[in-house]
Order: sequence, then structure tokens, then C-alpha cells
Amino acid sequence: MRRDEGGFDVRAAGGERARARKLLLATGMRDRVPDLPGLEPLLGAGVYHCPDCDGWEVAGGRAAGHRGAARDPAQRARPGPARR
Repeated sequence: MRRDEGGFDVRAAGGERARARKLLLATGMRDRVPDLPGLEPLLGAGVYHCPDCDGWEVAGGRAAGHRGAARDPAQRARPGPARR
């Protein structure tokens, strides 16, 4: 990868080249799903573990949250807004 005034020149492992004005580096991720009995078969079928990624699945509907997978203990303890 090389950057110049016009953007980026990128060379893939196979030798292919590409040029772009912007570059997005996707380095991977690891889901932090809580270890709850019976949760795995429901993931993506009514149960979603990431409100940022999956919130659109329940937009406009009712939802409940579980903060057990939060990295920061303070985030797990912080109550969310009460909604009806």
C-alpha cells in the first residue's frame, strides 16, 4: 500500500493492483456472546448480541438488553433508559 496526493495504491498478495481515494482496513473481529444456556440456536433468529450491528432488526419494535458481554464492568452495571 502506498499513499499519495490522489489516494492509495494497493497491491494484493496475488499481485493485483487497485487505486482508490479512500481505504478501509477491515482487520477482523471476535464476537463476545454471553455464555447463556439455549442462546446459541436463537442468535440471528430473534436474539441479537450487538445492538450497533443488529439494532435495525428490531427497529420500531420492542427489545430487551443484556450487558453481560460488555468489556467494561462499569458498562455492565450502568442501567439503560426505561421504555414502554
